[in-house]
Amino acid sequence: MNSTTVTACVLLSTIMLSGCASEVTTSTAPPAETKAVDRDLSTMKASQLFDQRARAAASPQVRDEFIAVLAEKSVPDDVQGFECAVLQAMLISQRDDKPMDPMPLLKRSAAQDGMQTKVGSELLDVLANASPADLAPHADVVRALLATLSDDKASTAIIMKLDTLVDVARVALPEQEANAAHTAALACLKANISKNSAMAAKLRDARSTETKGSKEAKDSAKKSARIELSNLGLRRILRRLESAAGRGELTGRTAPELHCEWVRNADGSTPWDQLSDLRGKIVVIDFWATWCGPCVASFPKMAQLRARYPADKVAIVGVTSLQGRVAHRKRAPVKCPGDIQREQQETLLFMQEMGMTWTVAITKEDVFNKEFGVVGIPSLAVLDQDGNVVRAGLSASDESSVRAVIDSLLAREAADTKVR
Repeated sequence: MNSTTVTACVLLSTIMLSGCASEVTTSTAPPAETKAVDRDLSTMKASQLFDQRARAAASPQVRDEFIAVLAEKSVPDDVQGFECAVLQAMLISQRDDKPMDPMPLLKRSAAQDGMQTKVGSELLDVLANASPADLAPHADVVRALLATLSDDKASTAIIMKLDTLVDVARVALPEQEANAAHTAALACLKANISKNSAMAAKLRDARSTETKGSKEAKDSAKKSARIELSNLGLRRILRRLESAAGRGELTGRTAPELHCEWVRNADGSTPWDQLSDLRGKIVVIDFWATWCGPCVASFPKMAQLRARYPADKVAIVGVTSLQGRVAHRKRAPVKCPGDIQREQQETLLFMQEMGMTWTVAITKEDVFNKEFGVVGIPSLAVLDQDGNVVRAGLSASDESSVRAVIDSLLAREAADTKVR
C-alpha cells in the first residue's frame, strides 16, 4: 500500500482522472482489428486497461473485446482480478445502459485491498448511491478502508476519493461511526496538504541557490508545479468535506440557498425568479457549464427527462454561473469576461442552438457549489415538493436512478392526495 505521504507525481495522474469535466473530444482513429486488440489487451495489467478505457467507448466491437479479456483476467480472487472485475462491470453497465450492481464485487476476498487501487476505488462512486440495506452486509469492508486513514496506510487512490468514502460511510455505517469517518478524513487531508506544502517550500529554497535556467532549476520548478496541482485537488476535496454535503447535512434538509440572477427558457421567457417559486414541484437541478463536454453530452438524457414528466409536477433547471466565456458548439466560442449582459445573451443563444428544452439559471454562487457538494460537473440534485434535498451527486447518465427518485416522490404525493 502507498503511504499517506502523498507524492505529487503520483497524485498528478489521479487528479487528472478525478477532476472537473473537460471538453468532449472525438476520436478519428479507425476501429482496431479484433485480433490486434486481443493481442494488445491480453498483455495489459488492470491499471493499463483502465487507462485505455476510452478505446472501449469508441467502438462497440472494441468494448466487447475489452469485456471478453477482462472476464478471463477477473477469475483470480486477488487484487488484479478484483480490479479487472470492477472494470468489466463498468463496461457491461455502459453496454447494457443499466446501473452497475457492485454487491457481488464486495463479496470477493480481495475487495478490501482491491478498493485501494486506482481502478478499484472507482467502485466507491457506485457504492455512494447504494441503499443502506444493500450496503449494510458489507460494512466491514468500509470500516477496513477507513482504518487505513488512522494507520497511515491509505493509498493515494483512497485519499483522492476521501469525500466519496465518507459518503459511502454515511450509507453503510451508524451515524456516530460515519461522523468519526468524516473527522478522520479531514485530518488525513489536512496532514497531506501540510506535507505537500512543506515539500514545495523546500523546493523553493533549493531554487534560490540553483542557477537560473539550469536543468536542476527546471526540474525543481516542475516538481513544485506538480505539488501545487496536487494540493489544489486535495483542497477541493477538503472544501467538499467541510460543506453541508460533506458534513452529512444536505440530504433530508432544506436545500442550500441559490441566488438566481438570470432565469430563462430557450424562448427567452422568464418562468420564475427564484427556486422558492417552485415549491410544490419536484425540482431537478443540473449543475453545468457551456465548456463542459460531459455536460453537453448529457443533453439528450436531460431532454428525455424533460419530455417524460409534466412541467406542472417536475421542474428541471440547469444551474450555472458566470464563466467569462460561452463555448458555443455551432459557432465560434465567445469570450466575455466582465460583460454580464453579453454572457447572458450568448448563453441564451447557446440554449437555442443546442435545443435545450429545460430552464437555465445563472446563480451568484459558483457552479462548483460546495454546499451542494459539487466538485465535478455535470452533477444533479433532486429536491422534493417542500424544497428539501432528496438526492445529490447524481448524473444524468444514470437515468434509472434519477427516474427512481422522481417516481418515488410522485408516488408519495399521489398517496398523500388520496389519503386527503
